[in-house]
Parts: sequence; structure tokens; C-alpha cells
Amino acid sequence: MSPEHNAYKSDIYSLGMVLLYAGLFESMESCYDYEDYQLKESVIDYHLQCLSERYSPNYYELVKGMLSINENSRPSYDELLNYFQTKVNPKLYVESIHPVFFPEKSCK
Repeated sequence: MSPEHNAYKSDIYSLGMVLLYAGLFESMESCYDYEDYQLKESVIDYHLQCLSERYSPNYYELVKGMLSINENSRPSYDELLNYFQTKVNPKLYVESIHPVFFPEKSCK
């Protein structure tokens, strides 16, 4: 009998790797052993430590959770959506860049 695998949780892991790369702007090739088809957990941990030194604890914890080796420990899509709805306020970023999208505010 083959073990059960949640493909959605693999997508969460992949997105975590993208966020790690985007945060550090370094290649993540060293995180994988191509000969043995294994993840190098110590290298991922090193990159996560670097991430924690550059970004907020919230961002670090988000990426760390997404990169959990145990896929059952990774957040679901719903948990990620909830995170972004409660921890991130996109309006603040858009408002500071494009005030024209908020007609209740006048441009003086």
C-alpha cells in the first residue's frame, strides 16, 4: 500500500520555496540533493534563519510553516487566505501607491 499524499500541500511547499527565494533573492538549488532525490533540511533551515534576520517574525513563521517537511503541518489554502486577510492589509499598499483608486480621499 502506498502512503497517502496531499498534492495541495505540495503546492503550499512550492509556494513557500518561491517566497523564500523572493525574500532572499538567492538560488534555492542547494536545498535539493539531485542524486539522492532528497531535500537538504539543514540548508533550508539555514535559508530560513537568513530570512528571519531580514523580515518580520510573521513572514518568517508563514514561510517556515509552508516549508514544513511534514505535509500535515503545512497550512491549507484556507489557512493561507485567512492569514492574508487578517495579517496583511493590501489596501494600505495600494493606497500608498495609487490613491486614485480611493475616491473618498481627495488629492490635494
